[in-house]
Amino acid sequence: MVSKGRTIVNAILEDGKFSKPTHKVKIDINVMVPMRDKIKLATDVYRPEGEGKFPAILVRLPYGKTDAYCEMPAFGQYFAKRGYVFVAQDVRGKFDSEGDPYPLINEPDDGYTTQTWVAAQPWSNGKIGTLGDSYYGFTQWASAPLQNPSLRAMITVVTAADPYEEWFYINGAFQLSLLFRWLYLYWGSRANLFYGVEPSLIPINLKHLPLISADEAAGQAVKCYKDMIRHPNRDSYWKYWKGESKEYPFDQVAVPVLHIAGWHDHFLRGQLKDYVTMTTKAASPEARRNQKLVIAPCHHDIYRFSTPEQRGYGSGKNIDFGPNADPDILTLCLRWYDYWLKGIDNGIMEEPPVKIFVMGENVWRYENEWPLARTWYTKYYFHSNGKANSMYGDGVGKIYDYTLDLRATSYLFKIGHKIGLEISSSNFPRFDRNPNTGHEFGMDAETAKATQIIFHNAMHPSYICCQKFQGKYGPFSKLPHPLSGESTT
Repeated sequence: MVSKGRTIVNAILEDGKFSKPTHKVKIDINVMVPMRDKIKLATDVYRPEGEGKFPAILVRLPYGKTDAYCEMPAFGQYFAKRGYVFVAQDVRGKFDSEGDPYPLINEPDDGYTTQTWVAAQPWSNGKIGTLGDSYYGFTQWASAPLQNPSLRAMITVVTAADPYEEWFYINGAFQLSLLFRWLYLYWGSRANLFYGVEPSLIPINLKHLPLISADEAAGQAVKCYKDMIRHPNRDSYWKYWKGESKEYPFDQVAVPVLHIAGWHDHFLRGQLKDYVTMTTKAASPEARRNQKLVIAPCHHDIYRFSTPEQRGYGSGKNIDFGPNADPDILTLCLRWYDYWLKGIDNGIMEEPPVKIFVMGENVWRYENEWPLARTWYTKYYFHSNGKANSMYGDGVGKIYDYTLDLRATSYLFKIGHKIGLEISSSNFPRFDRNPNTGHEFGMDAETAKATQIIFHNAMHPSYICCQKFQGKYGPFSKLPHPLSGESTT
C-alpha cells in the first residue's frame, strides 16, 4: 500500500524493487548462430559471470552490434550487471553475419530462430524480452506473430510495425529523403557506407529522375531500393508475415509491449496505431490489457548513456523543454523487464497505461487511454480577407474533398498564441515529387505542371480540426537517471 503523498515510483526507489548492478560481466563475441537455411548470424552475448540461469534481452540490428551509435556494449554491461543476459545480433548480411543484405523479408524466421537458440542456452532460464529502436524495433514486430513460447515482453522505441504504410509510402507518397538515404547507405553493402562523413560529401542527389536509377547515379545499384520503387502499392512484396492478412497481423501477437514514442519522430503515427491496435486486437485478453505507451518530446535519435543535455529531449537543444523532459528510458525499460521477466512486483502495471509529455507546459501527464476520451473537436475555418493568392486560369475543374492527417502532438497554447498553417502541393525532398503524368511510378523523368486551388468559402469550406482537452495533469515522479554514480564500462 502506497501512502498518500508517496507515489508508486518513489516507493520503488525507497523499497529497492528493481534489479541492482551486483554482477560481474562476461562477454562472448561473434557467436555464430545458425538459421534454418544454415546461414549463421554473428551474435554478442553479455552475461553475468558464474553459474546460474537468467532471463535474456535480445536485440537484432543492422547498424553494427559494437558500434557506438547504437550503444549495444553499454546496454550489454548495464543489463548483465543487473542479472540479465543481453544478446546483440547483426542481422543477416550485415557486418559479421553471413548472407546477403536485404531488409524486412528475413526478419520473421531469423528472429524466431534466434529466440529459440537463446532459450536453449545453458545460461538461459527460458524467458526472453526484446528491445530496439527504429529498424531493430521492427525486427521485434517481424517475429512476434510467430509466437515463440519463450518471448514474454517487448519494448519498441520510435518504430512502427507496418513498413509499407508507415515507413516507405506514407499515404502513397514515397518518403524519399529518409528512405532512399537509408537503403543506399545501410543496405547497399555489409557495412554502413559513408558513416561519419560530412553529408555534403555523400554522392546522393535527391533531385535525380527517374527514381529507379537514383541509386546508380549515386555510384552503386541497390537491389532493395529498386524493388521498393517497383512496388509502390501494397502487394505481396510487402507481406513479410504468414497468413492471409494484407496488413500487419496484430491479432497474432500475444505479448505485453511497452511502446516508447517521440512527438517529433517520423514514425509517431504508426507507433500510435500499433499501441491502439494492440489494445483492441492483440491475440489474447492479457496482451490487450498489458500495453503501455510513453510519448516523449524527442526526435528519432535517442541516446541513453550520455549526459542529460545530450540525450535528445530538448534540454540544451535548439528547443528547451526543461529538465523534466527526459523520461529516463533506461529505468523504464529495467522496470518493464523486471516485472515481466523476473516477476518483481514494482508497481509498473499499477500505473495508468499512457504517459505523455505536454510541450509548452513542460510537464508529464498520465492518461487512461489513447486517443484521450475527454477530447473535444474544434474546427478552425480558413479565411484570407482578400490576401490569399488569387485564382487564375481557364477553369477549376473538379473539386475534391480531402481529409489529411496532420499527426499527433501535445502542446499548450497559451492566451495570445496563434497557430500558423502552411499549405503546399509538395513536401520535397521529404517525399518524392508527383510528376503529374500518370505514368508508371519512378520509371521516367517526364514531369508536368499542376495547379491546386484551396477553396475556403461557404459552399466549399476548408478547415483544420484541432483536438482539445482540459483537465488536471496526473502525477509523475521522476526517477534519478540509472547511471548516477556508476560507470558503464
